[in-house]
Amino acid sequence: MTKISEQIANVQNEILMVGAIYKNPDLLVEYSQYIKSKYDFHDEVTKFFYDNAEIIYKKRSQTFNKATITTFMTEDTERLALYKKYGGWSLLESWEKLAIVDNFKNYYEILKKYSLLREYQRNGYAVEKI
Repeated sequence: MTKISEQIANVQNEILMVGAIYKNPDLLVEYSQYIKSKYDFHDEVTKFFYDNAEIIYKKRSQTFNKATITTFMTEDTERLALYKKYGGWSLLESWEKLAIVDNFKNYYEILKKYSLLREYQRNGYAVEKI
Protein backbone atom coordinates (compact mmCIF):
# COMPACT_ATOMS: atom_id res chain seq x y z
CA MET A 1 0.00 0.00 0.00
CA THR A 2 1.17 3.47 -0.75
CA LYS A 3 1.45 6.20 1.82
CA ILE A 4 -1.59 7.94 0.33
CA SER A 5 -3.60 4.72 0.43
CA GLU A 6 -2.82 4.41 4.14
CA GLN A 7 -4.28 7.86 4.69
CA ILE A 8 -7.49 6.86 2.92
CA ALA A 9 -8.72 4.69 5.74
CA ASN A 10 -10.77 5.10 8.85
CA VAL A 11 -10.10 1.92 10.79
CA GLN A 12 -11.72 3.37 13.91
CA ASN A 13 -14.98 3.70 12.00
CA GLU A 14 -14.65 0.16 10.68
CA ILE A 15 -14.21 -1.08 14.26
CA LEU A 16 -17.32 0.79 15.41
CA MET A 17 -19.30 -0.56 12.48
CA VAL A 18 -18.31 -4.18 13.06
CA GLY A 19 -18.84 -3.76 16.81
CA ALA A 20 -22.37 -2.50 16.16
CA ILE A 21 -23.07 -5.50 13.93
CA TYR A 22 -21.95 -7.95 16.60
CA LYS A 23 -24.02 -6.03 19.15
CA ASN A 24 -27.09 -6.02 16.86
CA PRO A 25 -26.73 -8.59 14.05
CA ASP A 26 -30.11 -7.60 12.56
CA LEU A 27 -28.29 -4.60 11.03
CA LEU A 28 -27.04 -7.07 8.43
CA VAL A 29 -30.58 -7.49 7.09
CA GLU A 30 -30.76 -3.87 6.03
CA TYR A 31 -27.12 -3.16 5.13
CA SER A 32 -25.26 -6.31 4.04
CA GLN A 33 -26.54 -6.11 0.46
CA TYR A 34 -24.79 -2.73 0.11
CA ILE A 35 -21.51 -3.66 1.80
CA LYS A 36 -18.79 -5.31 -0.28
CA SER A 37 -16.07 -6.10 2.23
CA LYS A 38 -13.39 -6.59 -0.43
CA TYR A 39 -13.68 -2.91 -1.32
CA ASP A 40 -15.31 -1.28 1.70
CA PHE A 41 -12.96 -2.47 4.46
CA HIS A 42 -9.36 -1.33 4.50
CA ASP A 43 -8.28 -3.20 7.62
CA GLU A 44 -7.86 -6.98 7.35
CA VAL A 45 -9.09 -7.59 10.91
CA THR A 46 -12.36 -5.68 10.52
CA LYS A 47 -12.86 -7.33 7.11
CA PHE A 48 -12.34 -10.79 8.66
CA PHE A 49 -14.84 -10.19 11.43
CA TYR A 50 -17.38 -8.60 9.08
CA ASP A 51 -17.17 -11.46 6.58
CA ASN A 52 -17.66 -14.03 9.31
CA ALA A 53 -20.58 -12.10 10.82
CA GLU A 54 -22.33 -12.29 7.45
CA ILE A 55 -21.75 -16.03 7.18
CA ILE A 56 -22.89 -16.71 10.75
CA TYR A 57 -26.02 -14.61 10.32
CA LYS A 58 -27.02 -16.20 7.01
CA LYS A 59 -26.12 -19.83 7.74
CA ARG A 60 -26.00 -20.33 11.48
CA SER A 61 -27.63 -18.00 13.97
CA GLN A 62 -29.11 -14.55 14.22
CA THR A 63 -28.00 -14.37 17.86
CA PHE A 64 -24.37 -13.47 18.39
CA ASN A 65 -22.77 -14.47 21.67
CA LYS A 66 -19.49 -16.01 22.78
CA ALA A 67 -20.70 -19.60 22.33
CA THR A 68 -22.15 -19.05 18.85
CA ILE A 69 -19.14 -17.15 17.53
CA THR A 70 -16.50 -19.40 19.09
CA THR A 71 -18.23 -22.58 17.94
CA PHE A 72 -18.40 -21.27 14.38
CA MET A 73 -14.74 -20.23 14.40
CA THR A 74 -13.55 -23.63 15.68
CA GLU A 75 -15.10 -25.45 12.72
CA ASP A 76 -12.27 -24.41 10.40
CA THR A 77 -8.62 -24.51 11.53
CA GLU A 78 -7.48 -21.60 9.34
CA ARG A 79 -10.41 -19.43 10.46
CA LEU A 80 -9.78 -20.36 14.10
CA ALA A 81 -6.09 -19.45 13.79
CA LEU A 82 -7.00 -16.00 12.44
CA TYR A 83 -9.70 -15.58 15.10
CA LYS A 84 -7.13 -16.25 17.85
CA LYS A 85 -4.45 -14.13 16.14
CA TYR A 86 -6.80 -11.15 15.93
CA GLY A 87 -7.89 -11.34 19.56
CA GLY A 88 -10.96 -13.56 19.46
CA TRP A 89 -14.02 -12.93 21.56
CA SER A 90 -12.34 -10.41 23.87
CA LEU A 91 -11.60 -8.16 20.88
CA LEU A 92 -15.17 -8.42 19.59
CA GLU A 93 -16.51 -7.71 23.06
CA SER A 94 -14.39 -4.55 23.32
CA TRP A 95 -15.61 -3.41 19.89
CA GLU A 96 -19.21 -3.99 20.97
CA LYS A 97 -18.67 -1.79 24.02
CA LEU A 98 -17.33 1.03 21.84
CA ALA A 99 -20.07 0.86 19.23
CA ILE A 100 -23.35 2.76 19.41
CA VAL A 101 -25.98 0.92 17.40
CA ASP A 102 -28.02 4.09 16.83
CA ASN A 103 -25.02 5.60 15.00
CA PHE A 104 -24.80 2.74 12.50
CA LYS A 105 -26.10 4.78 9.57
CA ASN A 106 -23.27 7.27 10.13
CA TYR A 107 -20.71 4.44 10.38
CA TYR A 108 -22.02 3.06 7.09
CA GLU A 109 -21.81 6.45 5.32
CA ILE A 110 -18.24 7.02 6.51
CA LEU A 111 -17.27 3.48 5.42
CA LYS A 112 -18.61 4.17 1.93
CA LYS A 113 -16.92 7.56 1.74
CA TYR A 114 -13.48 6.09 2.42
CA SER A 115 -14.16 3.17 0.10
CA LEU A 116 -15.00 5.59 -2.70
CA LEU A 117 -11.88 7.67 -2.06
CA ARG A 118 -9.70 4.54 -2.21
CA GLU A 119 -11.36 3.55 -5.48
CA TYR A 120 -10.74 7.00 -6.96
CA GLN A 121 -7.11 6.78 -5.87
CA ARG A 122 -6.75 3.28 -7.42
CA ASN A 123 -8.02 4.71 -10.69
CA GLY A 124 -5.46 7.51 -10.75
CA TYR A 125 -7.42 10.43 -9.33
CA ALA A 126 -5.70 12.78 -6.93
CA VAL A 127 -7.59 12.45 -3.64
CA GLU A 128 -5.12 14.07 -1.26
CA LYS A 129 -7.19 17.24 -0.93
CA ILE A 130 -10.58 15.57 -0.65
